[in-house]
Amino acid sequence: MHDEKTIVTLKQLFDGMIEIREREEGYQIRAVGFTPKPTPWFDYEIDGANIVLRG
Repeated sequence: MHDEKTIVTLKQLFDGMIEIREREEGYQIRAVGFTPKPTPWFDYEIDGANIVLRG
C-alpha cells in the first residue's frame, strides 16, 4: 500500500480510478471519479485473464 501523500499525488494525474478492496467474502471493485458519484461496490473474481463480476 502507498502512503497517503503518494496516493493524493497520483489522484491528481487521472480523471478517475478503479478501487479494489478485500472483504471476508472475497474481493470488490468500483469506479470513482468518472461520474459525479462512485459506482456501487461489485463482488468479483479472477478467472484466468478475465475479471468476472458477480451479482
